[in-house]
Amino acid sequence: MADSIRTLDDELRNARKLNEKLRSELLLTQQARAETQTTLAQIQARLATTNTRATPRRTTLMLALTIGTLAGIAMTELFHALDSSPAQASAPYIAAPYTTPSRHGGAPHPTAQPLSQQHQLSGGLPS
Repeated sequence: MADSIRTLDDELRNARKLNEKLRSELLLTQQARAETQTTLAQIQARLATTNTRATPRRTTLMLALTIGTLAGIAMTELFHALDSSPAQASAPYIAAPYTTPSRHGGAPHPTAQPLSQQHQLSGGLPS
């Protein structure tokens, strides 16, 4: 009977030690959770204030970009409208000789010939 009491006493002491160890772990876990919640609340508050401040900045930036683009297009069009330089011909022919028949006879009109032949015929240099 003394052995049973001693065994039960040892088991009780071990259970109390384990209970104290688990209690201290629980307290540490609760403290860590409280710190994490505090940090999370601070981050959420910071993000909430950052998002409300960032939206007007983003809107202003997009508005400025749009206005700048439209102003650039308008200024380019104004420059081209006021520019008095003649348009440059990109085609080597004014008109093809076989597509433009003469009004007064069978021969094609002189302007319907290639530019190189016009200058050879007239003897002048291209202007």
